[in-house]
Amino acid sequence: MTTILLTGVGAPGTAGTLYALRNNGEQKVRIIGVDTDKDAIGKYLIDKFYTVLSPQLPKYIPKLVQICEEEKVDVILPQTTAELQILSINRQELPSVAISNPYAIFIANNKSQVMKLFKEHGFPTPAYCLVYTRKQLEKVVCEYGYPTTPVVVKSPCSSGGRGVRILQKEKQGKFFSEKPNGLYCSLKSLLVQLGDYFPPVVVMEYLPGDEYTVDCFRGRDVKFAVPRKRLKIRDGITFDSVVELRKDLIDYSLWAAKEMDLKYAFGFQYKLDSKRVPKILECNPRVQGTMVASYFSGANIIWMAVTECLNGPVKETPVLRSGSRLIRYWGGVDTHSGYTI
Repeated sequence: MTTILLTGVGAPGTAGTLYALRNNGEQKVRIIGVDTDKDAIGKYLIDKFYTVLSPQLPKYIPKLVQICEEEKVDVILPQTTAELQILSINRQELPSVAISNPYAIFIANNKSQVMKLFKEHGFPTPAYCLVYTRKQLEKVVCEYGYPTTPVVVKSPCSSGGRGVRILQKEKQGKFFSEKPNGLYCSLKSLLVQLGDYFPPVVVMEYLPGDEYTVDCFRGRDVKFAVPRKRLKIRDGITFDSVVELRKDLIDYSLWAAKEMDLKYAFGFQYKLDSKRVPKILECNPRVQGTMVASYFSGANIIWMAVTECLNGPVKETPVLRSGSRLIRYWGGVDTHSGYTI
């Protein structure tokens, strides 16, 4: 039996990750989960749960070491962006960790660095600019066409829909027709939220087309990518997606993975421009929230990452199927009985 420590078990994609791990077709697994939230939903879906402090605090790594020793953990599988750098830096103190090297994590976690890499090598990249002051922000936003054209402003280092706004004119009459959505706002509203002093932000052209996530695996002998169109997105989470094995997205992603030296399970996000050209948005150097979708296309990327990290090189490239679709739905757990719906 393999004992896996899964971090961030309060993450929305935890149920999918657990499904992929338990339905691996090879061996039984025992899953230990940790989260900073004592009521993380994943605690009711796993074998044993621990509450941990924030990854930014000094006691985070010692606590993980203690848990790993007590539970005889074989491999750690990270799920949240905030912990990746510190886990990568401290890999020698822990059991096997399915994570890339610290420099790869540093580049991949920074959206402006990822776009810079694509741009320098001639791959499709949105127009973007890193700005540092309120005055710069106002100037660049207008240069990118606001308010006539929507403009995107985002934090270089964020995840799950955090730290991103689409600037556009205030719409009239949406009170009765649309649900509240914090993604859209005016420049004036954004400036109020940011205040006079803020960390650097990326100003980026608005891309109106479809959005794609690409689930990737890269080991010593095997590498592949599974692009899927995000048909419905709510609060940064994919609620409906369909696998489309687009060669351009596969080629871009595997090229970038090699350039950054990314390993195990990770992913990229792209969006189509007005001419339907896919342009890079960001990289997630970890298990992605809906990566279980790749399982149903023929590739259990999550389990392959564990296997490569723990047992050595994966030798067999999976046969991928286009067209598989995953629709997310609302569920729940009765905390008294443990019954799930």
